[in-house]
Amino acid sequence: MDQKTIPLLAALLRGSRLAESRLDAMVAPMELSTTKLLALRHLTDSPEPVTLGALADCMAFVKSNVTQLIDRLEAARLVRRLPNRDDRRCTHIEITERGKERQAEALAAIRPLGERIERLFAPEDRERLTTLLQRLIEGLR
Repeated sequence: MDQKTIPLLAALLRGSRLAESRLDAMVAPMELSTTKLLALRHLTDSPEPVTLGALADCMAFVKSNVTQLIDRLEAARLVRRLPNRDDRRCTHIEITERGKERQAEALAAIRPLGERIERLFAPEDRERLTTLLQRLIEGLR
């Protein structure tokens, strides 16, 4: 193993923890967490309701963790479960209007952090960093 790999991993972990901690603090007033916000974002971006399995894959979670996450979001009336007409064993999830409103509030709250990142990196650097991190994610799956 290259001697620079350990510091790289340490920097990735530290950056990830720091980013999640800052985001959690910024969305806490909306009774959200980074994880909940990312789930709402995925549901908003999806043109159709999403299965629990698809959401678990997207978020790199096991299905039982996503089930618990959706239970909490549903209790807060931010998402709703929809039965699958073709398969009774399968449930689809969609974001509610309240969920869309809460997500919009959270995105407004984290805007300063996004702007800070935009000041740190030129657009092409952000694009390259995103590409590299996505490659890392795929390589670790």
